[in-house]
This record gives sequence, structure tokens and C-alpha cells, in this order.
Amino acid sequence: MSEKFSLLTYFLIVAVRVNSFPRRWNTPLMYGPRYFYRLHVGEAFYEGAGRKLLQRYRALLLWPYFAELAAFVVLMLRREFASLPNLALIGLVSTVLNQRISMRMVMRSAKRFEEKEIDPAPAAVTLSLNPRRLADYTNPVFEIVLASAITVSLIFLAQMHAAMEPALLMLYLQAGLLLLKKAIVDWRSAAPLEDSEIYLEVRERRRKLLLFACDFYRGALGFVMTEQAALHMIPDERLRWTLKSLYLALSIVCVCFAIAKTNELYAMYRNIKPTRVKGSKRLIPPDPNGFVAGGLLYFDRDNPAILVQGPRSVALNAGNHRLLLGASYLAGLMLLLMWTSKAHAAIYPQGIRPVRAESTQLSARDSGCGQNAGTLGRTNSEVFPQRYYAQARF
Repeated sequence: MSEKFSLLTYFLIVAVRVNSFPRRWNTPLMYGPRYFYRLHVGEAFYEGAGRKLLQRYRALLLWPYFAELAAFVVLMLRREFASLPNLALIGLVSTVLNQRISMRMVMRSAKRFEEKEIDPAPAAVTLSLNPRRLADYTNPVFEIVLASAITVSLIFLAQMHAAMEPALLMLYLQAGLLLLKKAIVDWRSAAPLEDSEIYLEVRERRRKLLLFACDFYRGALGFVMTEQAALHMIPDERLRWTLKSLYLALSIVCVCFAIAKTNELYAMYRNIKPTRVKGSKRLIPPDPNGFVAGGLLYFDRDNPAILVQGPRSVALNAGNHRLLLGASYLAGLMLLLMWTSKAHAAIYPQGIRPVRAESTQLSARDSGCGQNAGTLGRTNSEVFPQRYYAQARF
């Protein structure tokens, strides 16, 4: 990955995080000034003890950004541009986890200031009985184009005798995203009996936003497979940069669309009250005889919950088919990653990459050492199979 593309990718992810920072900053005020997130605390709460709690939450929210800034400066000084996308992803994950942990810590302190509401959101809930199908949330044009691109890419990669391990890994990830999309569609929606239409609309918009994210990553994987096939057929530097620029432009458009829809969703949250019913009360209560291993595991195929409240702590429902399917998928993904890394190590022994060998060959050719450069080229083709050598050139 080139330096410019690494920098552009990093700053694109940073731009998305900067846009979401105001929402994270004001998460305790999501439902209005009378609430500290989901706790009703009264009108004058933020003029007294609530101000310190809000400042504490915001202080805890900032430390991942300072840590990432320090790591960014170190990478820039060392000129390790290839590590910037990884730094952005690590920073994104750490920001989300830190916000959840910080919110839980501050909510425990705010719990003692909770007040009883005069007109609270109703505790009784209703489950949406409208049947949802995956086909209702599927764009046929997108699916046909994506399937055609993947099929054509696999055919060309096989005909060019290219390394198939990365393509198979991306195909397996496609299947995983489809399973995740199906799980999001099947997820039950609960809402209070009063004004249930508003609550269900908010959950429907959130569902569509998550499904759009799944389709975005599926499209990105399909684009990468198409790029690999195109670069094998036409080894042109201009084509390489054209495809990367197109990929970056499409990513920016999709991210801007997701940001706009997310802002609309959070604007709707300000018009509703937080429900007082926890998710565990909407599900079938667990059978006390179904717990094993000291209450850590639970077996009940008829219970749709993956996590249930056990006698000591939360337990996994090992009889849930979604949990078994997810565990099987993760096991297959680990085996595929091990096979891919082993195949890569067999082709590139001792950590030597043919890209460096070719750069040495080009520098030797530029200095006039044509004979030595030709010898080096023959050595590379003997050590590394031609299909991997041609792939590594780009």
C-alpha cells in the first residue's frame, strides 16, 4: 500500500470519527436535559452534581484520542505509513469500547440521583408481529452486480493461476456478512404499547443503517477481488491508481450517506423517552433446570435468547442455533486464516518479499549492471513461482 493511499485511508476514518464525536460527547443528553442517558434525573440535575458527572464522563472519553495522537506522531517520525490504517482501526475500536465502559462507570454514580417520573415511558411492551424477510431488505441490482463481479473475478484469477487463498478468504467473509445481515433482519423489535409507532420507526431506521453497513463491507470485498483480477490481466500502474481512486471515492460517498442517516436517527431519539424495560424481560424466562457448568452454560432450543440471566451471572444459551452457527463460522474462519498464512509462508520463505527483490533489480538496471540484474531476475523466478511474482509486482 502506497504512502498517499495509506494517508488518505487514515484521514477518511478520522473524518468519520470526528463527525461522530459530538454525539459521543453529548450521549448523556441524548434524551434531553431531564435525563442522564436513560436515567430520569430532573430539571436542575446538570446545574449541580450532574455537571461533575458530565465532566467526568467527557474526561474519560478523551484519553484514546490523545493516545492515538501520540502513536500517530511516532509513526510519522519513523515514516511507517503502512501502519496508519491499522492505527485508525485500533483507534476506532478503542473509542467505542472506552465510551461504553465510561458510560457504565458514570451511570453507576448517577444512579443515586435518579428521580421518579411523573409521566414515564410505559413498561409494557409489544413485539412487532410484521414478518420480516431478508428479500425485503435486499437490492436486486446490487446483488446481481456483486455476484457477477465476484464470479468473473474468480474465473480470471483461476485462469491466470494466481494465488487463490486471499480470494477464498474474501468469499468466506462475504458469507459471514450475509449471515450477519440475516440475523439483523430476524432480530425482534420491541416497543411500548403507547406511541409504539414512533419507537418501531426508530428501530426500523437503525436496522436499515446496520444493513447498509453490511452491504457496504460486502461491496468493498467484491471491489477488492475485482481489483486483483484486473491487475493480473492488465499490469498497468495507471490502472492501479485509477482503481484505488475509484475505491476511495465510492467509500467517501457511502460514508457521507451513512453519516447523514445516522444524524437523522439520533435526531429522532430526542423525541422519544427511554423505555424502562430491559431486554431480558422481553424474552422467555430461562428454565432453572437448563443451567450446567455452574450456571455458565444454558441449553434451551426453544428460547430465542443467546444470553440469559443465570443464577450467578449471564450465561450463554448453547442450544441456540444462531450461537452454534456463529461458533462454527468463527472456527472455519480461524482455519482458513491459518491455511492462508501457511501457504503465504511456503511461497515467501524466511520473510523475503519479491517486491524488494524487484526494486533491487530495477536499481541495478538503472545503475548499468544489466547482467547482474538479469541474473537476479532469474534467481527470483526460480525461488518464487511466476504467479506470485507477477502478483507482487503491483
